Amino acid sequence: MKSLKTDLEFKKVLNDGKKISGAYSLIFAIPDLELKLGIITSKKLGNAVIRNRIRRRIKEAFSILDKEKPIEHKIVVLPRKITVNIGFENLKKDIEEMLKKA
Repeated sequence: MKSLKTDLEFKKVLNDGKKISGAYSLIFAIPDLELKLGIITSKKLGNAVIRNRIRRRIKEAFSILDKEKPIEHKIVVLPRKITVNIGFENLKKDIEEMLKKA
């Protein structure tokens, strides 16, 4: 799994990607040859420790799902405030449901 790195990559996915809303996050996706993931966590979610925990959990969920069935999209994830308080399995299930719509 690779990361989206440049501002241009993020903007392209946010502007041209398909918007998919889930219970715990919002995903923008564009078909690509492999999974490239970008996560945007605002300060509204909490301090740096909480934001990094959310990023790690989202990356791990995508890593597990990518191993089960390869994800061929460029994806930007915008977690919602409620993401702070949910369990990993619920987060993974929510992401899996959103990926089916992508």
